[in-house]
Amino acid sequence: MPLIRGLRSVYLRFRLALEAQVRPQLGQGIIWAVWTRVAYNWLFAGALAGAS
Repeated sequence: MPLIRGLRSVYLRFRLALEAQVRPQLGQGIIWAVWTRVAYNWLFAGALAGAS
């Protein structure tokens, strides 16, 4: 399907541009992403445990 292929190429181009801007902070960003995910998992698990 040409529409999907076009959307995909636009998405990939957008992602490349975004990564080029974000790359300098990428190391810190990965650390932040991991920590926030861990924290959210802990909070979510605690909420589920408290609800049951």
